[in-house]
Amino acid sequence: MTDALRRLELMGCGSHEKFIPHVYKFAPVAERLEMLRGLLDTDGHVRPNDNNVEYCTVSRQLAEDVQFLVQSLGGTAPIREKQTTGRLAYRMSIALPGDVNPFRLARKADVYHPRGKYPPSRAIVEITSVGEKDTQCIAVDAIDYLYVTDDFIVTHNTIQLIALLLHEREKRNGAPRLGPTLLFAPTSVVGNWSKELSRFAKPLKVLVHHGPERLHDEPFVKAAAEHDVVITSYALAHRDVVLLGTREIVQGKREFFVAHDAHIHLDAALKQHARLGFTLS
Repeated sequence: MTDALRRLELMGCGSHEKFIPHVYKFAPVAERLEMLRGLLDTDGHVRPNDNNVEYCTVSRQLAEDVQFLVQSLGGTAPIREKQTTGRLAYRMSIALPGDVNPFRLARKADVYHPRGKYPPSRAIVEITSVGEKDTQCIAVDAIDYLYVTDDFIVTHNTIQLIALLLHEREKRNGAPRLGPTLLFAPTSVVGNWSKELSRFAKPLKVLVHHGPERLHDEPFVKAAAEHDVVITSYALAHRDVVLLGTREIVQGKREFFVAHDAHIHLDAALKQHARLGFTLS
């Protein structure tokens, strides 16, 4: 044990010098979860009245490492500083996905229960201009082509959108469909969207409104009402604006308007929103 602690450079660390070795931070999911459970079993706390999970340490590095573990498991753990009579302390409130219990110790694990509302989520709070730079879209050799960057941010939003559509469908719980999601994309990726939805969202019924054989007038309105998603291109959206803007298609409170690569096609997206009676915010 002593030799292992020396190899990991943990031997002799004070409470303010503690950290999680790199090898544990990038271990398999099950091992990372057990590491988090060990830390929370000893220095964590769950409040019975509101299920809030807290962790506190006087080591800034350990706080950041625990945050890393939580984020790698799909959770959030914002760090707050708290002045004490001794060293500065770092406290965090931890939120994890519903299928993750962060405790193994029975007296804590039995108190903890998955969140029924407000699952862990993050939002954009600021956009800072860095000027004009060359960019390149890339994909990796994974089934969903996704990879993560700093703070475990997923770099592609296709799967996130699909997850949202599936979530909305599940929330309906058998209630009547309020209207299809209208998805506008460059002509070159209309087929890709259809394949991605077919691959990752089999419960969703998808109608591709594209090509010379596309439906018109009443047949289209009827078909669209029977589908969860209608995919078309910016060019056809301009040509078929009256058809796509019919009351039967755009009415309702829960359907979405999706503009693929809106930062490139922003002018077209804005004009299309206006024509169909939507407002961008």
